[in-house]
Amino acid sequence: MVKVHMKEQLCQGERCLCGESIFKTGKAMTDPNKMIINLALFGMIQSGKSSAGNILLGSTDFHSSFAPCSVTTCCSLGRSCHLHSFVRRGGLEVALQVQVLDTPGYPHSRLSKKYVKQEVKEALAHHFGQGGLHLALLVQRADVPFCGQEVTDPVQMIQRTCLATNVMTIQQATLLSDIQLFSGQNRLKDFKLNQPLSSVFGSNSKVQFLSQFKELLGRAWMNYTAILFTHAEKIEEAGLTEDKYLHEASDTLITLLNSIQHKYVFQYKKGKSLNEQRMKILERIMEFIKENCYQVLTFK
Repeated sequence: MVKVHMKEQLCQGERCLCGESIFKTGKAMTDPNKMIINLALFGMIQSGKSSAGNILLGSTDFHSSFAPCSVTTCCSLGRSCHLHSFVRRGGLEVALQVQVLDTPGYPHSRLSKKYVKQEVKEALAHHFGQGGLHLALLVQRADVPFCGQEVTDPVQMIQRTCLATNVMTIQQATLLSDIQLFSGQNRLKDFKLNQPLSSVFGSNSKVQFLSQFKELLGRAWMNYTAILFTHAEKIEEAGLTEDKYLHEASDTLITLLNSIQHKYVFQYKKGKSLNEQRMKILERIMEFIKENCYQVLTFK
C-alpha cells in the first residue's frame, strides 16, 4: 500500500496547500543539522540506472558495466557521505545525505516480471516504509527514442510480408533473428508464420513498464517522478540543444513529461567532472523536492 503524507506548510515563501492527509517528512527532517533525501531509480535494461546512482552517491556502490543482458539482479540501497554547505534551512547550512535505491531493469533478461515487481515492492517497503520516498527517477537514455512502439513493429512488418507470400527469405529470417537477439529473445526456431506476435514477444515493454511503475508508486506517482536522461552528451554530438531535443521528442515522451509537470534533468559524461555532474543533478533534484513541499510517499 502506498500512502501520501501531506500538510499545509510554507513552501518557497508561499503557502502551499499540499492536501488533507497526515504529513510526514520522516527522519530526514527530525535532525535540524541534517537532511536526508530518498531516491529510487527505475528504467529499462541498459538505460544507465546503476551508473546514474553512482554519480548521485559520489561512489561506486552499484555494479555497472556494459553487457548484452541485464546487469542488476536485485534491489540495493546506497548512502552518500554528507554534503556540507549544499542545503540551507531556516537560514542555516545543513548537511545533506542522499539515499538511492537501485532496481533491476525492465524487462529483465533473466528474471520474470512477477519476480522483479515483487522484489521492487518489498525493497520500497523495507527502505522507505518509514522515511518515505522523495523522488522516483525514470532513467532514459537520451540516444534511444522513447516511443510507444518498439521492437515488435519491425517483426510485425516481416511477419505480414511472410503471411502475404507464405515465404520467409534468408534476409528476413536473419533480420528477425537479430531483432529477437537484441530484445532478449531466442525463439526463431519456434517461429510460425501464423503465430500471434504477442506469444513471441509479449506486449509493448515500455507500456508494461510504465504501467508497473505507476502501480508501484500509486495514484500520486506523477507528483513524485522525474526523468533522468543519461548519455546526454549524444545530444551535443548531434548538434542539438536540450530544448531542441525535447521539441523533437516523440508524442509518448511529451505526454509523460506533461504528466510529471516537466520534471527532468540531463546527465552528461564527456567534458564534465563527476563531481560537477553530481552537483548539477542534485541541485535540480532538490528543486523538484522543494517544489513538492518535501512531501514523501511511504510504502507498506
